[in-house]
Amino acid sequence: ETVAADAPLVSVSSSLTSKLNVNNKLTLSGSVVADLSGAAVWSISGATVDLPVISLTPINTVFVKDNTTVGAVTSSSFLALAPNVLPARSVLTFALTAILTSGISSTSAIEVITNGAPLPGFFSVAPLSGVSMNTSFTFFASSWTDEDPPLAYEFSYTDGGTGKLMTVKSKSEASFGVSTLPAGIESSGNLVPCGVRVFDSLAAVETASVSVELKVLKISSSQLATLITQQLASG
Repeated sequence: ETVAADAPLVSVSSSLTSKLNVNNKLTLSGSVVADLSGAAVWSISGATVDLPVISLTPINTVFVKDNTTVGAVTSSSFLALAPNVLPARSVLTFALTAILTSGISSTSAIEVITNGAPLPGFFSVAPLSGVSMNTSFTFFASSWTDEDPPLAYEFSYTDGGTGKLMTVKSKSEASFGVSTLPAGIESSGNLVPCGVRVFDSLAAVETASVSVELKVLKISSSQLATLITQQLASG
């Protein structure tokens, strides 16, 4: 392709070093070097999205060269997109086109590959009912897939008394964890919500949950103290 000698020089860059997680913000930087005034316009291909709507910055910028300026004028143009507005697992092309008042134009483009969260498999907790602080529950995830391995798993439950998320097993490649659980809230049917967060190697994450029924452990104070001591000793 032949470029006119007085065509604007356009460049586009990104700080991305790998795929873009769609739940992250995207920022692109553009530069136009031109001998005349004009406008720079961002566009996207590879996705049916309305760029003016999803962009956090104007997609059109005007650059002006006045009569006192000697030589070419350099103008910057930035494109920022909010998280969760681009499709996952897509190849997108972002282009910056500079159009001079003379009608001459040129374009520079950059390719962005978006990452998606792991595709859901199975998540289970067994058994589905038990006694608080006594029954051992096994959290297990299987058949989750992603094109960016290895996968990592984090298991947790929600404490009914505080509403806080309590970790059963921190993020690791092990797809199971074992723990006792506190009693559920009677008004909620004694159910305790349990969950898993599954990460790919680029930190994209998907979740799944299931609830188990926990009945109150009815023992004496001395028996409770012995049980706690045993559990602390077992780690």
